[in-house]
Amino acid sequence: MRIESPCRFSTARTAVVFSLLLFAIGAGLRVGAQDAPKAQEPEYANSFFYLDAEGKLQPLEREPVGFGSKVHAMGFGGADASYQVKGDHSQVRFAAGAPITIIVKLEDTKVDPANVVVLYPLAVNKDHRQLMITKVGFMGMHAKSDMQDKQMQLNFAKYGQESTKVTLAAPLAPGEYAIAVQPTPGQQTIAYCFAINPAS
Repeated sequence: MRIESPCRFSTARTAVVFSLLLFAIGAGLRVGAQDAPKAQEPEYANSFFYLDAEGKLQPLEREPVGFGSKVHAMGFGGADASYQVKGDHSQVRFAAGAPITIIVKLEDTKVDPANVVVLYPLAVNKDHRQLMITKVGFMGMHAKSDMQDKQMQLNFAKYGQESTKVTLAAPLAPGEYAIAVQPTPGQQTIAYCFAINPAS
C-alpha cells in the first residue's frame, strides 16, 4: 500500500484554500465596484447644476444675460452700465452657511476652469438683478466696476468622467448670485442664478 506524505496533503490544502481566498476577494471587489454609485453628470456642456443631499443633480435658475445702461444729466452726472437678469430674486435658495456643490461639464475639458468660470453677487434693482460693469462720475471721473472688485473665489476638482466640481472658497453672505462660463465673442451669456437666505 502506498502512503502519501502528510506534508504533501498539507501543501495541497493550503493551495486550495489560498485559491478560494483570492477568488472571494476578487468577487468582493467586483461586487463593490458594481455597487458603487456612478457620479451623475450634466448632459450638456456649460450648464450648471447643484448636488442635493442624495448626490443628484438639481438645476439652478437659468437666465439669459442682458445689458443695461443709464446716463445721468446728459452725461454730466456720470453714467453706468450693467449686466442684467430678469426678476428680483431667484427661486433656487440655500440656507445661510449650508455647503454648496456645483457641477458643470465644460465645453473645453482641457481649459483651466479657474480661467473661465466666474461667480458674482448680484444687486437687486426694482424688477431685475444686475452686475455693474462700469460706473463713472462727473465728466468720466472716479470710474469703478464690480467685475474686478466682487468676483468670488472658487475651488475646482474633477468630478466623474468629464465634469468639474465647483465649491466655495468661503461661505457666501446672504443675497443673490450668478455663476457662468465667460462667453466667447458673439455668444449669448447664460447666467445660472441662486440665492443665500438670511440666517434665521
